[in-house]
Amino acid sequence: MSTLLVAPVAPHWAEEVWTAKLQRPGCVITAGWPAAAEPDMVLQVPFPSANKRAQHLRPRMRRSLKLSMVANVRLDVLASWGL
Repeated sequence: MSTLLVAPVAPHWAEEVWTAKLQRPGCVITAGWPAAAEPDMVLQVPFPSANKRAQHLRPRMRRSLKLSMVANVRLDVLASWGL
């Protein structure tokens, strides 16, 4: 699997591993992806309590992130002025 993931970035290395080390037939570039299992439908049922918590948490996180970004910019400016 990792050889398939590396193939677009390092095709020569992936081909060497595919043929010499893994001893697979054909080329790594033409190899197919493994078949996925059927999804578990129980895991796809939404959790109302988790969604509700996320709706309350997201705005607080955004405000916190904005405040921390502003504080970092202020500190960077003060440092650049030698203060």
